[in-house]
Amino acid sequence: MWQLFYYYGDEMFNIMTDYANVSFVFSEYKMKDSIQVKRNIEYVFSQLQLPSEDLLKEMAAEGISLSELAPTSNNLDTRDLNTSVIRSHLHTLFLNHTSLYQAISAMSIQQKLLVRDFLLNLVPMLKLPSPALLEKMEQQGVIAANPIHLVCENTEQEKLNHARVESIKDKLTQFETNTKSRSADEVKVARVKALLAKKKENPTNIEQIKKALNS
Repeated sequence: MWQLFYYYGDEMFNIMTDYANVSFVFSEYKMKDSIQVKRNIEYVFSQLQLPSEDLLKEMAAEGISLSELAPTSNNLDTRDLNTSVIRSHLHTLFLNHTSLYQAISAMSIQQKLLVRDFLLNLVPMLKLPSPALLEKMEQQGVIAANPIHLVCENTEQEKLNHARVESIKDKLTQFETNTKSRSADEVKVARVKALLAKKKENPTNIEQIKKALNS
């Protein structure tokens, strides 16, 4: 079943917008997991690059639809899949922010927007304390206020990799500069040698040799 999530990233849209399965999974979470699921959903969509409402309105005003920009795909018929298996893996998926991010990021922009609205509308089905109580629970250490997100860790790793690449580029540039400098020195030495060789034939070329050395 995990192959379903791996090989059919685009078709995850059908599974994650299935009201019966998702609402059942949300209603089964206990409070601690419900808090984490809500955080994961909000965090994932904050990390995805999605068009603003203003942009969507401007596109609509000019008759441009996201559906026209979406890649064509063959939707997976989920009716033949075992319901209990789907719910079991959805239960795990929403608790794992990295897997959730990967599953949604593989969808088209239109699908991402629809999944976002669908999931946010179902968030009230989660067993959550009131916002005021949740804030107090975080402030007084009843629950962790800042959960760790692997997506952030991946971003930090990307920054580190970028810094390493830039360091390598700087070293290559320095190497090329040094190579050019050595090449210029070699040309200068060759010119002086040539003038020195001619000095025997033309003793008056001492000024040319000095100029070559100072060039």
